[in-house]
Amino acid sequence: MGTSAATPFAGIRVAAFEARMAGPMADLIEKHGGMPVEAPALREIPIADNPQALAIADRLLVGEYDVVVFETGVGVRYLSQAIETRIPRETWLAALDRTQVVARGPKPVAVLRELKARATSKSPSPTPGTRP
Repeated sequence: MGTSAATPFAGIRVAAFEARMAGPMADLIEKHGGMPVEAPALREIPIADNPQALAIADRLLVGEYDVVVFETGVGVRYLSQAIETRIPRETWLAALDRTQVVARGPKPVAVLRELKARATSKSPSPTPGTRP
């Protein structure tokens, strides 16, 4: 195996736009011979007062949803935190249990498990480059 295969970046600078996993991403770039340039492009922050999340919870409690789709683990966590400012976890999870819960990939599944909720359907993680 040649040098380029062992160090695919071969000393070039590689921009890493990762925010949550910036350190591990930089380490991975260095491991492959690159010089990481960290430039986080996005930061996920919860909304302090989230009336939309509470409206979702209210509609969930009265049975207005047949299916709930969770796309990200961070989203599940933030939604849970917002709802639980007003509604006990056991109450909204019982309402969620009366719906079909779809998790898009392993991260929302993991957070749902932490919350002691279940996903009735799981779709695979999206393939990179296939998002519209």
